[in-house]
Amino acid sequence: MQIQDSNKTNDYLNKGTLDKLVDKTVFHNEADNPTASVIIVTYKTDISLLERSIKALTDRAESTHEILLVENSDESRLQNFIQNYNVSYIKLKRNYGLNTGRNVGINYSKGHILIFLDDDAIPGENFIDEHVRAHRSNGILALRGKCLPRTKSIFNHFAFHYDLGNDIFPYMVNLEGNSSFKRETLIEVGGFNTALEGAGGHEGIEITKRIIERTNDRSSVIYWPGAVIYHDYSKSLLHYLKKQIRHQNHSKYVSTRHPDFINFLRSYKPISTKDERELDSITRTKLDIIRRINRHALKPNSIINRMVNYL
Repeated sequence: MQIQDSNKTNDYLNKGTLDKLVDKTVFHNEADNPTASVIIVTYKTDISLLERSIKALTDRAESTHEILLVENSDESRLQNFIQNYNVSYIKLKRNYGLNTGRNVGINYSKGHILIFLDDDAIPGENFIDEHVRAHRSNGILALRGKCLPRTKSIFNHFAFHYDLGNDIFPYMVNLEGNSSFKRETLIEVGGFNTALEGAGGHEGIEITKRIIERTNDRSSVIYWPGAVIYHDYSKSLLHYLKKQIRHQNHSKYVSTRHPDFINFLRSYKPISTKDERELDSITRTKLDIIRRINRHALKPNSIINRMVNYL
C-alpha cells in the first residue's frame, strides 16, 4: 500500500473538508456542555456487540457525557439501531478510514474530554468516569487505558501492549481504541493523521509525539489502568496478517515524515506482563507457526503479502 500524504499542513480537522464527507446526522443526545464525548467510529459493526458497548457505557456513568457514533460506510446499517439509544449519529458517504471518521467525530463533539472507543470493544466498569477522573486528578493532556481479552483468541497473545499492569506512569498512546485527550490539545495538534489509512495503526504514537513536541512534557501523556476495555487483537489469521502489513506500512510512512520517530518510540521502555513460558506446548507451537507466516507476509514482494493485500 502506498501512503499518500495529502494533508501537509497537519490540519486534519478542517471543517469544510470534513463536512463534505457527511451524508446525514441524527442527534438524540443534546447534552449541554458535557464533560466528556465518547466517539465510536463504526464500519460493518456487529450490532449486538455495539449494543452491549452502548449499554456498558451508560451504566452508572456519573459524568455528563455524549456518545457519538460515526458510521464510516456507504450503507446505513445503524439507522434503526440508534432509535433506541440516546446517541448522536453521523453517517458518512462511504468508508473514509478510521482516522477520518474520528476527525469528523471531533468536529461534532462538545465534550471537554474526548474519549475514543473501538466499535468491537466492550468498555469496563465506570469507563467514562475513569477517563474523566484520570484527567481531573493528574492534569494530563492524554491517556491510554488497559485492554483485556474479550475471548480466548490465540491472537491475543501477540497483544503485548494491551495490558501494561496496574501502575500509572507516563506512556505513549499506543492503544487508540481506549484513549482520551483534552479537546483543546487534540485541536491544537490538528487531529488524527488521515494519511494513516484504513483501520489505523501508529496514529496514537504519532499524536503523542506531536503533543510532547509542543509541551516538552512527557508526563502529560500517561497509561491509566483504571480505564478498561475488553477487546481481541484479531479475529482470524487473515485479519491478523492484514493488520501487521498495514502497521508496517504506516510505520515506514511515519518514520519518513518524522526521521526521529524510531528513537522516540524506543525512548519508551517496552512493558509486558505476559510470559509465554507459562503457556502449554501446543499454544507455543501455534504462536511460532503464526510468527513464521507473518515474517513471510511482511516481505513486500512475497506471495503471502500480495494475497493478503488483494483479499
